[in-house]
Amino acid sequence: MTDINCNNRHETEINAAIAKELKNNFFGDDTTCVIYKDGIIFEHTGGSIAPVADAWFCGDLEDAVVVDKVIGKASAMFMADGNAAYVHGKLISEPAQKIMEINDMSYSYDEKTPKIINRTGDGLCPMESAVMDTDNLQDGIARVFDKMNELGML
Repeated sequence: MTDINCNNRHETEINAAIAKELKNNFFGDDTTCVIYKDGIIFEHTGGSIAPVADAWFCGDLEDAVVVDKVIGKASAMFMADGNAAYVHGKLISEPAQKIMEINDMSYSYDEKTPKIINRTGDGLCPMESAVMDTDNLQDGIARVFDKMNELGML
């Protein structure tokens, strides 16, 4: 596991330990995202950006520890704008890593990839594609909601 951006070393170490526990103990076969906030664990199933977008919309990302199977740039934008305390991705894209670094986030990952590929494997993930040319969080989030609406996810 690679730890990056340790602003407050003690707090980051605690959050990294929480992320490791979440990954090891709550990540079942169907689980795609686990969010720990205020002593409560939110476990999500089903692939897509929906769990992170929902948590952002409800304000559940602020000071939360998030463990996600796949973190693309769009997902990273929600986590950055939602002020997640610590993020761990089993797989993270290079554009997502850039967003986390720009926004001074504490994060770790198991594996890094240049980009997130769609489910059919024949192109870029539609959410990653929607935000590829912006680093502005508000613009990116608006684009993701537009894409989710276009794809019938809302």
